Amino acid sequence: MNKRKKKNKYIPLIVLLAFIVVMAVAYTMLSSANDKKEAEQAAEEAAANAVEMIAEYDYTTLTELSYRRAGSDPVELHVVNGLWQMKSDEHFPVNQTVVASMAGAISTIGIKNHITEGSPADYGLEDAAYTIEVTYSTGESHQYRIGDYNSFGGGAYYFMMDGTMYTIPTGLTSYFDYDLDALLQLDTMPTDIEQDYINSITITVDGAEKVIDDTNGIAALFDLFGDITLTDCADYYTDETERAGTYGLDGSDKIVISYKRAVTSTDANGNQTTNRLDTSYTFLFGEERDGAYYASPEKSTIAYLVNAETVEKITAYMD
Repeated sequence: MNKRKKKNKYIPLIVLLAFIVVMAVAYTMLSSANDKKEAEQAAEEAAANAVEMIAEYDYTTLTELSYRRAGSDPVELHVVNGLWQMKSDEHFPVNQTVVASMAGAISTIGIKNHITEGSPADYGLEDAAYTIEVTYSTGESHQYRIGDYNSFGGGAYYFMMDGTMYTIPTGLTSYFDYDLDALLQLDTMPTDIEQDYINSITITVDGAEKVIDDTNGIAALFDLFGDITLTDCADYYTDETERAGTYGLDGSDKIVISYKRAVTSTDANGNQTTNRLDTSYTFLFGEERDGAYYASPEKSTIAYLVNAETVEKITAYMD
């Protein structure tokens, strides 16, 4: 697989049943209160349309999960040391939140009807739109297929579990509409840096350093730093040799922000105290390529492409 990837914005998830939301929150937390509210409403509607449960498993005991959309290569995952990992590449940074949602959805399935007539081919289940296979820690395994959409009777998908056919409420398919790009967990820029608590910003170009510690200089540089986005992934895994040799991320060009980070502690009586601890954040710049520069947080193994204009404005402070 070509490791150069661009992250795609995925479709908001629709939760199949209300208590899947509760489990998913326990495992990873939903991204926002609005998303949670919408998911719960969709779950209640789906639950109302389900007449029978055919799968009710503890999704935290799921050890293997694979899915394939028609026309696409299968995505095969398994749990290693408590985290989901790509079977084909242990270095692929899997988005744990997305896969946890998949696990919750496929472990709790409600049906609308049993299908007792016809063959799988009649319902699009022979060459299914989605084929999903799961294995639990008990060794129990199941295969699920999702076929054609039936717009009559409130809408449902034809569904097959281990050879038995059903119809299921809509919603389950949305959990598996992810290609590898969408499963890629990228880094995020730091959110705990407050401008008023920045001590200094150090710019390094070709190994030469310049420290900016005046208020105006810090404000301008921090504003430029905020323009950096980690959305264009050039390589999702780089070792030290590759980072330095291929991408120029050897530390000779970088920005280091020294600041006081807020740390809040709670005593036995529930009283909270916030202290400021000296810390720093380092971001590396590398070789130029096609109007962008390779770049990466110092502690990351992912190489990104960052807008050249932003990088050049930051490094211009050396002058």
